Amino acid sequence: MKAMICAALLLSATVGAGQAATITNGSFEDGINPGGFTTVGAGNNTSINGWTVGGVSVDYIGTHWQAAQGNRSIDMNGNGMGSISTLMTNLIANMTYEITFALSGNPDVRDPTERVIGVGIGAANIGEFTFNAVANTRANMGWVDRAVRFTATATEATLRFFTVRPDNSWGPALDNVRISAVPVPASGLLVFGALAGLALLRRRKAV
Repeated sequence: MKAMICAALLLSATVGAGQAATITNGSFEDGINPGGFTTVGAGNNTSINGWTVGGVSVDYIGTHWQAAQGNRSIDMNGNGMGSISTLMTNLIANMTYEITFALSGNPDVRDPTERVIGVGIGAANIGEFTFNAVANTRANMGWVDRAVRFTATATEATLRFFTVRPDNSWGPALDNVRISAVPVPASGLLVFGALAGLALLRRRKAV
């Protein structure tokens, strides 16, 4: 029983450590001064601290419209369909994590109204999310939180956001990217503890 309890406590502590997983500059506040907005081209990894731009380009938004958190955000379409990526660190292999982010859409052009963003981990695409920009405005962007889960396979992983459509200069808007570990259910802790206890008993009998 003691072995089971110790094993369960060990796993619980590991889960707590997993919550220390980090995303650098998730609300995009740290970077060059974009003014109203600044277009950042593919390959740039210095203008928005912690993030690398891909695709065609993105617009780094300052005062042009309301941010979800802080004062800055991203239009995923600069002069065309763009992407941004960052390295997540302090992950625990086999731990499940949830990525939460604020989603809106460029309100300056209404046709088409749907803005679609994709989320990827490494080379794998793990989710697509749609925002209808029919009614939001620069002063009221109508930000909504969206979330996707993944299971880590190593201590680091690359997180990507990318435009799915439309192929123009008015894309999905992104802000306030966060990561948290998904808690292991109490039943899972007990099962883990039981398995660890059985393994310990077998080792003792074998001696």
